[in-house]
Order: sequence, then C-alpha cells, then structure tokens
Amino acid sequence: MYGVRLALVKGKAYENFFQGKGDTAYTPEMLCQFNIMVMAHAKDSPQMAQFFAQATQIYALAERLPGFVWRQTDESDPVIAERLGPSCLVNLTVWDSIESLYAFVLHPTHRTVMMARDHWFTHTGRATSVLWYQDSVDSKPTFSEAIDRLEQLWHNGPGREAFDFSWAQQQQWVSSSLSFRIDP
Repeated sequence: MYGVRLALVKGKAYENFFQGKGDTAYTPEMLCQFNIMVMAHAKDSPQMAQFFAQATQIYALAERLPGFVWRQTDESDPVIAERLGPSCLVNLTVWDSIESLYAFVLHPTHRTVMMARDHWFTHTGRATSVLWYQDSVDSKPTFSEAIDRLEQLWHNGPGREAFDFSWAQQQQWVSSSLSFRIDP
C-alpha cells in the first residue's frame, strides 16, 4: 500500500512493514510510542536551536538501535497544531518491544537530552507520552490516532489501549528489574 521503505528492523530494511510483507521475521505486534513537548521558547529562538541541534543526533541514535521499527518524520500534519497547539513538538515511533524502547530511553545520549529538557520545554501537568500495541499488519499509526491515545490516557488513566512505562511494568509486560523512573 505505501510502496516505500517504512522500517528498519534489527538493521534490515523492510518494504511495507505494517502490511506484513517482506522478510518473515517481522514481529506481529508492534509497540507504538507518542510523546509531546511544549516549547518554552519560540521555535526559531537560539534556545530551541540548541535542542534541534541535538534532536538530529537523537533520531539517528534511535534509528540504529536494535528494536527500532519506524519513526514518523513528517511533522507537518495540521492535526498537531489544531489539537495540541502551535508550540507543541511531537514524536511518533514504533518499536518491536517495550524493552527496545526502554533501552533507547535510557541510552546515555538520550538521557543527557532528557535531563536538560527543562531548558527547552514547559511542564504540562499531565502525561506527555503514551504507549500502545498495534498489530503490524495494521496501517502505520497516525498523529490523529496518537493524540487520541494520549487523550485517552489523560481522561481514563492507563489501560491496554493507552499506557505508560509504569503501567506496563505493573502488568509484568517487562522485566520487574527495570525501573521506569527518569529523573534529572
């Protein structure tokens, strides 16, 4: 359906990954991750330029880690500004497991940027990240769907359709030895 390379899975490119075509080693269920960041400064400010300079490195890191599947690179979808506001940056990725995503989150390069996030972003007072599982034969996740999942988490709390790392750990979907708290 898409006809373009959508994913890198364990270092191999797959065509039409979400339609289940390509190598037979695809994972039948993918972990989708969406997070929002509300900028504390104008997008073209020197402060945000510091963040954007590091963001390219972080995206490249994610894309070469084991378990990374896909990242939405086109953030021009008007639904983002319409539903979240013009000062919101977003990130939508797919991973082959929660452990793979967690390994990325705790990678020293990503962690350094996360620890400095208060320089660039404001606190929202609510969850800024949501996770959910999706069959790999489904279409790739959209920003509209991702925002729906985040709003579901805000309004209903975590559940099978929209959750966070802590809830996944409580469900024993991940190793109990992993800690999902990320503090500066």
